[in-house]
Amino acid sequence: MMKNAKTLLVTGATGVLGSTLVEHLLREGHSVIAIGRKKYGLLSDSVVNDNNLVFVQNDLIDFDINVLMDYQIDGILHLANRGFVDGQGNNNKGIGHDEIFNVNVRSTRKLIELAELQEIKFLIFASSISVFGKQPADSVISELTCPTPSDYYGLTKYYSERLIEIELAETDTKGIVLRFPLIFSKEHLGGLVYTFYKLADNNEPIVIFGKGNAYRCPIYINDAISIMLKNIEYVDDLNSYEIFACGSSDSMKILDIAKEIICLTNSKSEIKFVDKPFSLDWDMKINVSKIYKKLKFDPMSINEGLKLYINDLNN
Repeated sequence: MMKNAKTLLVTGATGVLGSTLVEHLLREGHSVIAIGRKKYGLLSDSVVNDNNLVFVQNDLIDFDINVLMDYQIDGILHLANRGFVDGQGNNNKGIGHDEIFNVNVRSTRKLIELAELQEIKFLIFASSISVFGKQPADSVISELTCPTPSDYYGLTKYYSERLIEIELAETDTKGIVLRFPLIFSKEHLGGLVYTFYKLADNNEPIVIFGKGNAYRCPIYINDAISIMLKNIEYVDDLNSYEIFACGSSDSMKILDIAKEIICLTNSKSEIKFVDKPFSLDWDMKINVSKIYKKLKFDPMSINEGLKLYINDLNN
């Protein structure tokens, strides 16, 4: 076992991001308590059979934290959530506000309680740039940008952030908030990048609402994982409450992302513009300099991420 091996609790462990994180944590020598709604979900057989994994099948809405009191947990990585909105404003229709609130807020409160009872060292929360809402034209988002959520999903994420900041303030547990943009990977079957790729791969027209001039800063899953791992590595150097605005090293217009995917896939797809109201018709440019300064990590560019993404899909 590695020198600084920890016992880590991961929620949302059977989803795309969670299952990938669990695999990396085990590879680094940590022990993992994985909580997921679906039995094993996307966890690979090698992960499921790892002696350093404890899997707990449960929905956080009804979760009883007492079942975890027998474990000495060093840190929590809270990835479970509901109500995702993609880069063109599409969301999980059919998911009600009550369910979004229960998973995004009430589950966070339960984990805060667990952290207090066990005196857990840190709680890392996977938040979203949705907390920023609509920002002025040409603005660049950073940790100092004032959150103004424009949808219920963003509101619940911001609510959870405030719970972590306020309720952990009187404890020794560090609260770390990671405001992620759209994360793309070969396992993500949804979102802006996936949608464009599937259309390009089939040589079908790529439909863009409006003119496609709004900027986006999606992040490849490898970098999202690296940011979480770096927070664990440097946790002793972090303040009691930290926020990181996460993203790629650059931003691209939605139109340019579509063009880049067409180029990388050698597609014959054409771009079709649709004059339709676009609910997220504003720029999402992100300043990620704090990640480099505090975590000694330099995220890749969107183009580099897209190349890895398409290479993964073709192998």
